[in-house]
Amino acid sequence: MVTEVGAGLRAYTVGGHEVIDGFPENEMCSIGRGQLLLPWPNRIEDGQYEFAGRMHQTPLTEPSRNNALHGLSSSSTRKTATRSLSALRSGTVCRRAV
Repeated sequence: MVTEVGAGLRAYTVGGHEVIDGFPENEMCSIGRGQLLLPWPNRIEDGQYEFAGRMHQTPLTEPSRNNALHGLSSSSTRKTATRSLSALRSGTVCRRAV
């Protein structure tokens, strides 16, 4: 089961056996379990990075440590684009900060 916010993996069962340590439908994900860490995992110091010769600034989502933490997708709302018995494709709109 995939959550709408952040597209976290809430549960995954194969042959009646739980494969991941998921979380109940009525609870929020704790400590990042099952979250997509996109477009980067881990932290970006000061939320700044250089790409193609240009400096970029991301939101500081871990302000106590002055870091951008685990990408931009954990709080974005996802919508199902297509699904089948074996696959799910979802999407979100990323808005550029002004």
